[in-house]
Amino acid sequence: MHQAVALQARWLADRIDRIAAPRDSALMELLVFVVTDVRSAVSGSLAAFPQEARASYSELPHPGCGGRVATFPPLRAGDAAAVQCERCEAVLDEVEWERSLVMAGAEATSPRGREAASIMRHLNRKLLNAAA
Repeated sequence: MHQAVALQARWLADRIDRIAAPRDSALMELLVFVVTDVRSAVSGSLAAFPQEARASYSELPHPGCGGRVATFPPLRAGDAAAVQCERCEAVLDEVEWERSLVMAGAEATSPRGREAASIMRHLNRKLLNAAA
């Protein structure tokens, strides 16, 4: 796909002077064909690779309700990702959620990590209850 677009762009660049002042109707028809073909190729690429942000889901459930947590990528550069529980619709702080994921990883690998993760879950529950 990319090679076809590059080839067409190269062809167009080589002939731009003649195309800018077309005297030949066959050349104009060919230009219309090439532009239509390039437009079709670009449209196909955009359809194959949609630009909408899709959520990723964590294996770690939401500490408050056990629901599935979705992380939506930022819509613009510099924005933060949106993290939200699908069950209770609580919006979570991205940094805190990342910290919870790290603690869950530590819990899975060591007894000391399990203790720290248990404390973290307890504190998360307390924070959620205090906020409610």
